[in-house]
Amino acid sequence: MDNRSLSDDGFLESIEQGLFSRGDTDHNWHLRLAWIHLKRAPWPIALAEVVTTLRANQHIMALNERYHHTVTVATLRIMSQRLNEQPITDFAEFKQHNSDLVDDLAGILSQHYNLETLNSATARRTFVSPDRKPL
Repeated sequence: MDNRSLSDDGFLESIEQGLFSRGDTDHNWHLRLAWIHLKRAPWPIALAEVVTTLRANQHIMALNERYHHTVTVATLRIMSQRLNEQPITDFAEFKQHNSDLVDDLAGILSQHYNLETLNSATARRTFVSPDRKPL
């Protein structure tokens, strides 16, 4: 399912109705989920909503294989900071102004984390604080 034509409410409703397949849940899908929640609530609440949504849909997203809690927390924190600096109301515009989040999230995270730390089993299961530069 192509989510680009959906409104934010339609996107969330489609998730709740289980209309997305495993192939639909790419990096942009995750960024949009985070962006919607960050536009609606402060980042700690948005984080809780995103994590709840991802865990509730792990049968679709193969979360046991892909979910990484530290990456999720760090990404939402970075997105929250950027939204505070540049209040953009359209996801496509947000992606345009933050293409590094779309194209090189690993590079952004490497500014904050050593690869060994980020690749650890602990960082995958729970949040690990940055060991290079604070978020």
